[in-house]
Amino acid sequence: MRRKVRKPTPEEVDRTIVKLARPSEESDPYKPLWWVQAYDPEGNECGLGTDDTLRAAAAAAWILSHQAAVELAPLFGTDELDVRALDCVPRTVPPGWRFEVAESLLRVSAGVGSPPVH
Repeated sequence: MRRKVRKPTPEEVDRTIVKLARPSEESDPYKPLWWVQAYDPEGNECGLGTDDTLRAAAAAAWILSHQAAVELAPLFGTDELDVRALDCVPRTVPPGWRFEVAESLLRVSAGVGSPPVH
């Protein structure tokens, strides 16, 4: 059974956008602990988000469900990304979207396979 995740709030989306746009510190390496898959109302897989908290991973999945954000992903955590570049991402998740812990993570926690690589 897939583990469902509550859809992210506008505040969680905002916090995650700020986190993605903030330059990362070498002394504070990114270590994702959660992988969350977003599904649109038709059931299509959209963004796959990772983060160190489940709620932030869901927000990242929402953000990465938008093509403009996907195109900016190589700039996440660099000085080159202005947070305003992600204004294209709606802060409110509309009805019908769902979020689940990614199946590959469930397999890893069961001792089968390895986590997704991005």
